[in-house]
Amino acid sequence: MTSSEPGPAIPDPSQDASLDSRGVGDEKYLAQLGYAQELKRALGLFGAFAIQFSLIGISIGLFLLFGYGLTTGGPLFVVPFIIGGGLQMLVGMSIAELISAYPLAGGSYQIINRITSRALAWQVGWWLGIGLLLAVSAEAVGIAIYVGPWVGINTPDTTQTVAVAGAVILLVTLINVVGIRFASYINNIGVLAELFGLSTIVILLLIHGLSQPVSFLTNTGGTDAAGGYFKPFIFVLLMPAFIFGSWDSTGHTGEETKNAAVDAPKGVLIANFGSYIYAVIAVVILLLAIPDLGGAMGSTAPITYIVTQQLGSFWANALIVVVVVSFIVNMQILELTVGRIFWAQARDGQAPGASWLRKVSSTGSPTNATLVAGVLAFLFCLYTSGLAVLAAASALGQVGAYGTTVVAGFIGKRRGTLPERPWNYGRWTPIINVIAATWSYILCAIILYQNPSQVGPGAAVIIVAGLLIYYVGIPKSRRGVMTHEVPSTS
Repeated sequence: MTSSEPGPAIPDPSQDASLDSRGVGDEKYLAQLGYAQELKRALGLFGAFAIQFSLIGISIGLFLLFGYGLTTGGPLFVVPFIIGGGLQMLVGMSIAELISAYPLAGGSYQIINRITSRALAWQVGWWLGIGLLLAVSAEAVGIAIYVGPWVGINTPDTTQTVAVAGAVILLVTLINVVGIRFASYINNIGVLAELFGLSTIVILLLIHGLSQPVSFLTNTGGTDAAGGYFKPFIFVLLMPAFIFGSWDSTGHTGEETKNAAVDAPKGVLIANFGSYIYAVIAVVILLLAIPDLGGAMGSTAPITYIVTQQLGSFWANALIVVVVVSFIVNMQILELTVGRIFWAQARDGQAPGASWLRKVSSTGSPTNATLVAGVLAFLFCLYTSGLAVLAAASALGQVGAYGTTVVAGFIGKRRGTLPERPWNYGRWTPIINVIAATWSYILCAIILYQNPSQVGPGAAVIIVAGLLIYYVGIPKSRRGVMTHEVPSTS
């Protein structure tokens, strides 16, 4: 382990405009931002891409949400899916530019912290961290349903479900504690497996022959019978928001990425635009492969139903294996990301037990912060009955957090306080920013409109907890005073 001793205050962010990440070495630019190189720089462009691709989890997203889209909007759901996905890409483009300016662990926390309010920055980091951990817990619980039959448990009870979830969380925590190089290696294997697995299914469906004409994609499946297609349309807009996100993921690993000011934003956009195109193609082919619309809409797992009907149970089971692998690597990167958020806050002295939480191992891993993330994820699994409520609230928190990050970036650009950066969109930047921020807050409104009784109270719990930790758990002498600690080897 390394220990630490008090160090100087972080340079005044108001002076950031004098900085320029172009043509400056990673460690030198990090020092200009006020930090020493502590984490290990081991990621290249593919590593940055793979981390974001795993966070998206196309196989997981489609497997879990295809049925939602189909029953909410019928086959026509592909239209709002394409529109919502395209708007989400603009959010990603906006945040990618900010990552280029601030390739720092902590992502949105650091971006907002250096531009606007430090208290708001801490809360946004908290919202994102808890939202991502709730996703880890939900996926860990969901895995038990799929892996249970593999070990002779066809219908896992609560104890068995929590045991399986705990084992998986322990596995991904151990992977992350070892270090970024090993975590990236495992993640890269998972990414390749996911790409190969889902692509194989899609290709086999094409070879087998599709069951429906292209005009089938205009079928609403009767979802407009209760009062038109407005509600189905706006509710399906939520679907890509749940799949394409975690926009600051490569920012969280920015201090572990080589040529970070370029490759971190490039990696997140390649992953998201590639996943978006990939997902649209997969959705269209899956829809046109539906042998019977009523059977697919009535199935609890419509993709499994389609693959079984068209290709047989062997390929349906193979797809489930791919999904389980995707679950695990997705959980691993979600937890890894949260560990970096907690570590970044602790490094700035903005966390209870900051000196302990910000320790870094000899392999360059924020071990204690990662362990805390793993423990919290497991604790959330113990409350599976309330998980859906908190998960819905976490979705609101994440969408709102990224909208707030875009607005903060827009403010920084208007004030002229952002560092010069190699990744920007020139005169198109303001237009992209305005659309991205507006879209994020429209999504917040849709989430609340769809499920106010669950989202409201769940969001309130997360917000109140964050306020208590910040204003009660962090000593007043350190709160908002951005000092960091200089590491020393013990």
